[in-house]
Amino acid sequence: MIYQCFRNSFLSQLAAHVVNRDSTGTLREYTYNKRQSKLQINGHNDSYDWDVNQWWSQNRLFDDQTISPANIKNLKFSLTNSKISELRDEQWSELWSPSDNMFELFESQESQNTRKGVIPMSSVDSIKDTILKYFSHVRSYRGDRSYYRKLKRTLKDTFLQLGLTTALQSFWPKEMPKVNSRDKAHNIIGIWPGTQRGTPKDKIIVIGAHYDTVSSSPGVDDNGSGSAAVLEIAKLVAQNNCKLDKTLMFVLFDMEEDGLKGSKYFVKDYLIPIEVIKNGAQVMAVIVMDMILEHDSTRNSQSLGTIANVLPDWGTEIKQNGYRGDFAAVWARKGVDTKIFDKLQQNWLNSDKYGLSLMAPALPELGSQVVGRSDRRLLKYQTFLRSDHASFWYPPQKYMTFPAILITDLGPWRRNMKNKYHRSGDDTRSLSDDNLAFLKNTIDSVINTIFDLSKGKCDK
Repeated sequence: MIYQCFRNSFLSQLAAHVVNRDSTGTLREYTYNKRQSKLQINGHNDSYDWDVNQWWSQNRLFDDQTISPANIKNLKFSLTNSKISELRDEQWSELWSPSDNMFELFESQESQNTRKGVIPMSSVDSIKDTILKYFSHVRSYRGDRSYYRKLKRTLKDTFLQLGLTTALQSFWPKEMPKVNSRDKAHNIIGIWPGTQRGTPKDKIIVIGAHYDTVSSSPGVDDNGSGSAAVLEIAKLVAQNNCKLDKTLMFVLFDMEEDGLKGSKYFVKDYLIPIEVIKNGAQVMAVIVMDMILEHDSTRNSQSLGTIANVLPDWGTEIKQNGYRGDFAAVWARKGVDTKIFDKLQQNWLNSDKYGLSLMAPALPELGSQVVGRSDRRLLKYQTFLRSDHASFWYPPQKYMTFPAILITDLGPWRRNMKNKYHRSGDDTRSLSDDNLAFLKNTIDSVINTIFDLSKGKCDK
């Protein structure tokens, strides 16, 4: 989680293909033909580097994981960067009218009682192993770059081994110091396709977290906890062969600590042009998790900071609970994202022990309603724009928005994290039984929510 927010500078690097090796080792481009619902194959002999999205088939692994088709000239997508940039704001509003169709998706879902099969549950041991294996060391281009490169490949391989269609979205902000091409930033994307994938009826649920850290911290809570949750949910869905009518998109964002840059690139250069415009899919819900490990049921373990000044009713709620940090907080725009919260609350487990607290500022629905960064509505609630959910609330295309919530333990406002936040103390000592049980409860509750939003079942 970061303090910086609402930065507007981006590089546009739109990639548009699926890549894989055939049995002879030749790299091939697979172009999706939407009308024929199949992949067309074209061989290429171009040189490759790390400058574009890399896609791998969910059924194919190969040894050389450092190649991507950066120089393929004849991209087969219906929109290019130049065409996207030419669209005026009023044209974006024609492509996406959130006030008309955003919430109707929630009205037609079957109740939880009508679902078939058993919903998979996580385990404390698996969660702990995931954090220790992937998310207990500094993860930053300012740190050990060799380690960070290897971690990215490992995470990508993990998605692949689960059977997810997997991508590395490569980017590097032009205002940042130049780095070796191998050390560019990468969002790691894994897609578990729903039964409507590839059709205009496709509806997407995004489950995301940032996996980078500041250079001074191992980031076990910030944000190894959220990243582990994304991996655990993906693992449970894949290993239990869950067949859902919604497409699940698991995303690990890079460079959140540098101004939400990874999620901004993901929304601007992938989600909007590819999924929404090209594929005609609808984004049904976005669930971002950032710092979800710390639980403290003792009195006076939760401070209010300045938040109670803008959300006085929430401050009263915490006061009446003895200022205990025994809850997960959910950030949502009032009247915009709160239906996702309602679903989460309906599926929240062990609510007698682990609370769920809604924090819903009266933020504008669309960026077009905001008069620049100095708009008083943003300044008043600026702390609520400090994690990756904000990239979905206010994308650069200001007439567009996506329903998104953030789940968080409130980080430095929780007593045990006050002196650990963005410091070396955010380490494996936080992996207590109580904290891990709290994290497990959040993961299982999110899984329940996903199934409540989706029709389907798991085979195991």
